[in-house]
Amino acid sequence: MEAISLIKDAYYPHDFHAVPSVKTSIESEETENVEEFGVLSNEPLLFTTFPYTKKLAGAGLGVGLDQMLDYVVNSELSTIYMTDVSPAVSTLSRSFLEIGRIHRFINKDDKDTYRMTPEKFCSYLDSENIGTTLAMLEPHFSDSEMEFLTKAFSERMQNHHTKESPPLRLFHYLSFKSRQKEYRSWMSDPETLERIFSLYESGNITVVRGDLSGPTVLPAIAKQLKEQGTLLSLVYESNARNYIEIDGNEESLEHNCLWLVSSSAVTKAPALAA
Repeated sequence: MEAISLIKDAYYPHDFHAVPSVKTSIESEETENVEEFGVLSNEPLLFTTFPYTKKLAGAGLGVGLDQMLDYVVNSELSTIYMTDVSPAVSTLSRSFLEIGRIHRFINKDDKDTYRMTPEKFCSYLDSENIGTTLAMLEPHFSDSEMEFLTKAFSERMQNHHTKESPPLRLFHYLSFKSRQKEYRSWMSDPETLERIFSLYESGNITVVRGDLSGPTVLPAIAKQLKEQGTLLSLVYESNARNYIEIDGNEESLEHNCLWLVSSSAVTKAPALAA
């Protein structure tokens, strides 16, 4: 962490420790410590479900790196819970949201730089700026999380066809999402980014470490939704059920799902899977 501090002092004039942290009322639970976050998205046709979600309001719950953020901008959902079978994925998801939140906080007095654009967001993950970005995130993540983010931000795609250095994996992924025109993603334009970061800053996007079969997260979410009187309109499980079945936790998953739908403030929602 000393190297990060040196980069921060030399290249960025802000005290990142002065940026307040985001607090969540959903308690994390211990999961298997899986460092590899795997493929960035294993559902290239996820956008084909968006016509069916555009009128959904209330709350959404789902797994994955940033798939739930795409659902936010293709629906009227106002409360989002993001979790995953791998804590590494949740850490990476939260880092995206923290980059936007901290950028807006330190630029709140300058309307020209306050507004986040896809190009600006991607620049935080460019090779020239990774050191500053890590310094920006350091006060809000544990040492082990920072070690993972350092590796994840620097990981390059495999390239066996040219002698040139392959692109950074995350930078390439998010840059592609910002440029593609097939569907509206959370990286499409300043308006989609504004919606995401505003919801996060107001506490309406919660990233919590845990999984769908764990004993803590889903019951806590169900309790919170019931207390708030918020309807659960979308449950996105991706291929998480495959991992849960391999671990032999199908019964715990079904119990948690029954807990969700039995709450008087929660309606049974379709689970969208690959």
